[in-house]
Amino acid sequence: MSDKFPKWQVEGIKDIIDLLMPMRNNLLIRPFDELAEFIVMSNLKHDLLVDTDLDHVLFGYGSQPQMPLTVYGLVTSIANSNGGSVDGTSHESSQSHSVGEVQQFEQAFHAVFDATTQIEKFGLFAYYPRVTVYPLAVYNSIRK
Repeated sequence: MSDKFPKWQVEGIKDIIDLLMPMRNNLLIRPFDELAEFIVMSNLKHDLLVDTDLDHVLFGYGSQPQMPLTVYGLVTSIANSNGGSVDGTSHESSQSHSVGEVQQFEQAFHAVFDATTQIEKFGLFAYYPRVTVYPLAVYNSIRK
């Protein structure tokens, strides 16, 4: 990767991953062979893995397991086909009338969270037709 991108860009991407996605273990499952773009996404909790040493998990399964895996969990997000989503981060602008110090602080506080939300979207990779699941169990499916 360092051959294609300048070192400062690679280091910047690593810093963003370390800041916004520490210890993230993403699991992406394509349940339908005929619909490869449909993906079920989960973030596996590091402490709840049977073997918490990720090197052992990667050695055993690889980064792209070839056996059928099943994730059992709660659907937490379904991306819209039009790319839109509910925006709970918009706040009324009070530029038309004067506000006190507390309201100014609150507006600045919301602006920081709005910016963080936009940065966080880079790491979610949740777009149509992906579904995000809060995993309760992941297991190897044995079918005959």
